[in-house]
Amino acid sequence: MLRRVILISLLFSSYAHAHDYWIRPIDFFPKVGQALQAHLLVGDHFNSESERPYQPKMTLKYELVGATETIDLRKESKKDQKPIFRRKLKKAGTYWIAIERDFAKITLEAKKFNIYLQHEGLGHILKKREKAGEALNAARERYSRHLKSLIQVGDKSDDTWKKRVGHRLEIIPLKNPLTQKKGDVLPFQILFEKKPLSKVAVFVYRKSNGKVTEQSLRTDGKGMAKCRMTGPGVG
Repeated sequence: MLRRVILISLLFSSYAHAHDYWIRPIDFFPKVGQALQAHLLVGDHFNSESERPYQPKMTLKYELVGATETIDLRKESKKDQKPIFRRKLKKAGTYWIAIERDFAKITLEAKKFNIYLQHEGLGHILKKREKAGEALNAARERYSRHLKSLIQVGDKSDDTWKKRVGHRLEIIPLKNPLTQKKGDVLPFQILFEKKPLSKVAVFVYRKSNGKVTEQSLRTDGKGMAKCRMTGPGVG
């Protein structure tokens, strides 16, 4: 079986500080009873620069979400634990590993912040800064991270891939990402506080044989967008 893994990430991250986060399981298709590990990685453009440990103070929710139960992983995780996820998976099915992190703050000098706005498809914010005469001022940014990674345990699949995990900002696939093949189109919707998030930039990355490719998209008025499956890999 050709194993395909598609994970879509909405990136509101700092271009200057390479603050994209993602969850990377060692195996996206583990066997029943297998002890699985997953790493919390940070980098830029899906190129990992370092691994982050479990940080309880910054973690609002950390769950393993299945068809019939949701397990609070904070209860079994230790501070500074790496890799962040260590668990034996005893039941077949589809699961989300889901993390919601608390707000953090950074300050960027004007030039770096303006580059960041352009890079993340936020040119309208830059225009507002210019109109207000603030384009040469440093900027403070408050941001949070909402991460999901989809895994299939054993051969028994279910509809957990469409299940909402309840994050403040969440991407909902409208087809099972794990069954898509090259040439397919995967539609998805982005919700913010349970409402469609319209007209925002979305970046979809795929890594295969060490090479990263990127699709730059934008949601419509209903928070919907579509990405094309360009080949097997991790994304």
